[in-house]
Amino acid sequence: MKKYFIIFIVVFCIFTIDAQTVVRVRIPAQSEKALHVATLFNEALPTGVSIVMGVVGYEIDGGTAPYQYEWVKNNQVIATGEIAVIVPEKNMNYVLRVKDKNGCSVENAINVTSSAKVAKNYLSETVKINLTQFSNHLSVDFKSFVPENISVSIFDLQGKLHLKQAISESAIIPVQLPFGLYLVVVGNGQLYHVQKILVK
Repeated sequence: MKKYFIIFIVVFCIFTIDAQTVVRVRIPAQSEKALHVATLFNEALPTGVSIVMGVVGYEIDGGTAPYQYEWVKNNQVIATGEIAVIVPEKNMNYVLRVKDKNGCSVENAINVTSSAKVAKNYLSETVKINLTQFSNHLSVDFKSFVPENISVSIFDLQGKLHLKQAISESAIIPVQLPFGLYLVVVGNGQLYHVQKILVK
């Protein structure tokens, strides 16, 4: 009887000791400097024309690389990546949203106005783009020298990138595109030429 009484006391003591719950909280990684985005240009974008937007026009620092880029119209993402082709519309708000590896994000407003004029583009005078009769090859011809770090990108009208290829001279590029209108962008981050093509 004495043995059972001792076991009862031990069990009673175990169950009356205050229980402690250990919760492990994962603390998000922190950057030494807050994510910051600043525009390097003050010119307003004109409405109604195709404009190539690139992150080279912004100063991005802080946070933790790699970064993700979203081009947003009225809180809706219309394109992603380092460059995007947009056609600014009246009474619409456009921003560049940058996210870092830790999930932090900042936005930078894009100035749009109907009174702005399209800046003269050097590349528009030196490059010629043609789609072959059978719509399976894209011809990119330079009338003079080819600027450094040139690439050719093809977007649909929803901003989806279908092709991106670096070139160092005039080139004929095989393409496989569904029927429809596309925007061909030839540029190097500072100079751009945009041209519409119709695949039929």
